[in-house]
Amino acid sequence: MESMEIKASLLSSPEFSDVGGATQAPNTASEAFSTMVKAMIDQTNEAQLDANAKAEGFARKEVGLTETVLAVNKADLSLRMLMEVRNRALEAYRELTRAV
Repeated sequence: MESMEIKASLLSSPEFSDVGGATQAPNTASEAFSTMVKAMIDQTNEAQLDANAKAEGFARKEVGLTETVLAVNKADLSLRMLMEVRNRALEAYRELTRAV
């Protein structure tokens, strides 16, 4: 039940609302989860690349400090969220394998 709440909040957030395929109804729950995780990985990668570009631009004095800090914080938060989803999925998998 908790994973459905996480999924719904992620897909309704502005960060993940423009993800192609995540808003379509997949055939199974595993496809929905894998689509959501792939979308999160893609978004996290984009945020990391953007933060790197902003940091390089800041070093060349082409980008302001505020813009750079916001991009780095966004990338950090995105990565932390992805890691938490991974940890929860791993925890659920371990729990299922113990029950069987």
